[in-house]
Formats: sequence, structure tokens, C-alpha cells
Amino acid sequence: MTVRAAVVGAGSMGKNHARVLQTLAQAELVAVVDPDLKVARAVTRLHGGAAYATVGEALDAQRADAAVVAVPTQHHFETSQTLLRAGVQQRRTAREVVERQDRTRRNVMRDRHIRFDPCPGRQPFEIAH
Repeated sequence: MTVRAAVVGAGSMGKNHARVLQTLAQAELVAVVDPDLKVARAVTRLHGGAAYATVGEALDAQRADAAVVAVPTQHHFETSQTLLRAGVQQRRTAREVVERQDRTRRNVMRDRHIRFDPCPGRQPFEIAH
């Protein structure tokens, strides 16, 4: 089965997720969403899919089975709720969405976020000599 995936947010993390999705045989990148449509189009030229300025536009035009939410932190909750209401599974980190997933009966895959990791380039518990 091929999973039809959308990437919401075409900044550095969204671009990386689009790149990785393109390499997976079991995934098809169908949409890249970013309020700056030029940025979304640049990502789709490299990695496939169609560009949209809003999640609503993408959901009206495409059927997505899953979405990566790669928007600025202050927009995580709103974006995730829109996707959950539409029945789109998500890979994301927001605690509020995880706590509410039972109400929507949709799965949210929790991701390890390294924003506050003091040494993101080092392995956990690595001891410097």
C-alpha cells in the first residue's frame, strides 16, 4: 500500500521531510503546503507533489492519508486540529494533540523533538574524552 503524504510547512524541516518522503517506495508526496506559495512550489519542483498555500486548499484538492506538520510551533495545534478533523494521520510532536487524539479516534505519531536538546549532534549519554 502506498501512503499519500502531505508536508505542511516548507521551511528547513518541511523541505527535509519532503526529500525523505520522495525516497520511500511506500510513500507518495501529494502536497506541500506553505503560506508562501513560491516556497511550496520550489519544494514540489524538487520532490514532487502539488503546492498549496493553505491546508484547506490541499485537502480540497488532494486525498492525503498522512501529513507531516512542520510549521512554526505556535501553529502546531491549529494545523493538527484541521488535519485531524479531516481524518489525516499525522507525524508530529504537540502534546495537546496527543492528549486529544482519543476524542477524534485518529492516530498521531509522536516525534522526538531536538529543539531543546543541548547537544543535537552528539549521541545521548556520549562522554567527551
